[in-house]
Amino acid sequence: MFRNKVALGSQIGLFTSVLILITNFFLRSYFVKVYGADLTGYYLLVVQLMGVLNLAELGISTALTYILFKPLHRKENSELRQLYFIIKKIYHFIALGILVIGLLFFLLLNSIVNASISPENLYITWGVFVISTSLSYLYSAQSVILTADQNVYLVKLITGLTRSLAYILQIFLMICGVSFWIVCAIELLSNVIQLILFNKLTLKKYPQLVKLDITDTINKENIISVK
Repeated sequence: MFRNKVALGSQIGLFTSVLILITNFFLRSYFVKVYGADLTGYYLLVVQLMGVLNLAELGISTALTYILFKPLHRKENSELRQLYFIIKKIYHFIALGILVIGLLFFLLLNSIVNASISPENLYITWGVFVISTSLSYLYSAQSVILTADQNVYLVKLITGLTRSLAYILQIFLMICGVSFWIVCAIELLSNVIQLILFNKLTLKKYPQLVKLDITDTINKENIISVK
């Protein structure tokens, strides 16, 4: 069973990676054709800066996945609920931090971007990407528990297909002549959809996470194990 899930995860991961690579290639090609060098350069700059903000996670997903592995497979629901609650709080804190730092960058955009870009495209696009990046951490705990339970193929399927469909929709909107910032806002829509899907999937597969027990209290050992 474990090997089957690992093999399935590898196959789906390869498929979604190729799909994302192809759709992203066409997306960037259309960006240059439709919006020109200045807006395309700004788009790539924003994407790179969001990547820098994402360093806030510092690779903690792997460690948190390992922490959830034991209570999941021993069916220790009380401990699982406690750890999951703590992990969600950690990711919510990261999301808030990214939101605050991203909003502070509003003051620096004019000095960072030298190209002649309208305030609408400059500020709204940045705001959309900051909110979108912050929002992505609101379903990180769900992704971690699915991965810990050897369901990484579901994570790759949701993220890969959603992102690829978002790229395709962006290309379609560019062909239709839609404004630059609206096309970029599809990034936010993509993360909203992923949040909904991950929430529904997690509640369906792990109903014990919402079945509160009066004996459930956050003990110090679990907090230390997460640290």
